[in-house]
Amino acid sequence: MKYIILFSALFFSISAVAQTCNAAILLQTPGSWKARPQCSASVLSVADLAREKKIVATLHSMIQSKYTPMGLQANYLCSYGRAEPNMPGNFFAYQISSYIFYCDGSIMVKEKIRDYYTAFFINANLFENKIL
Repeated sequence: MKYIILFSALFFSISAVAQTCNAAILLQTPGSWKARPQCSASVLSVADLAREKKIVATLHSMIQSKYTPMGLQANYLCSYGRAEPNMPGNFFAYQISSYIFYCDGSIMVKEKIRDYYTAFFINANLFENKIL
């Protein structure tokens, strides 16, 4: 009797762990936000860079408070640059790249960065000063 109970417990614990991976499970899996290592910055004054970082941080905070990733990892990054002859002011950009979870057989893959992704950009002062 003791062996039957032990075998039953082992059987049910193994079957509970071995779930199949499918689209419905992927869409219900909570995702995550992940900051990319370092924001890129061209030569800017300390005051300009601090002001632009504050704006981008506010943007990210606003987006993160209203959106919870599901079935994907949302990587975010930023870049800052100085004014150039074709741009009247410093530019800064915020980007979210979403890497969708996928199934590799019956295993869910979450952390693998691939060559393809969906991207969302917010750019400020990034335009040319002439109209074609």
